[in-house]
Amino acid sequence: MPISYLALGSNLGNTSKNIQDAYALICLKCTTIKKSQTILSKPYGITEQLDFANSVIKVETDLQPLELLNFVKSIEKKLDRVTSQRWGERLIDIKLKNNNLTVEKKCNKINI
Repeated sequence: MPISYLALGSNLGNTSKNIQDAYALICLKCTTIKKSQTILSKPYGITEQLDFANSVIKVETDLQPLELLNFVKSIEKKLDRVTSQRWGERLIDIKLKNNNLTVEKKCNKINI
């Protein structure tokens, strides 16, 4: 099965619960290989907002890339994500990443 990396982020509401809820829904169609711990990072771009909780998961899935993108976008919608400005506040944000991944925000790193 193909491997994908998903980066999850949240800085509104109960950020830990938002990430856990997204993770639970992702597991409906993906098999987790590895999951990072959740870290807090300072916002980028628009800095006058709450810190972000971030986590990365490595998954296997039979979904094709576009299907996976549509699947994670449906999870964001189900969890009531409202599209905002770039680098703005988010209840949940799920990004598709591929190959080796290191998510970096200033001094914080999440390695998978």
